Amino acid sequence: MASLKVVTMSDSNLLLDIRTWGPNEMSWAQSSQDVNSNKVVYQINELKRNNYYTILVNNKIIRRIKSDPNGTLAFAYKTTKNSDEIAVLNK
Repeated sequence: MASLKVVTMSDSNLLLDIRTWGPNEMSWAQSSQDVNSNKVVYQINELKRNNYYTILVNNKIIRRIKSDPNGTLAFAYKTTKNSDEIAVLNK
């Protein structure tokens, strides 16, 4: 099963609500009370190796990325004052 690693700024306040976590779809809601937008780096491990995944934020495709030979993919996003729905689909 895939695992998620999240890296934030040291003074960042981030709340994640996992919605779906399966082999072909992982989704969560991200929210923050930070005054300024901060960078968040997501790393998903133990995915299918060398496979393409589609990343959506609020149901809009923002990127299509290929997992590496170890089955890992990483992408960055910024926090906002609103809740953002993030999904990673095996498509």
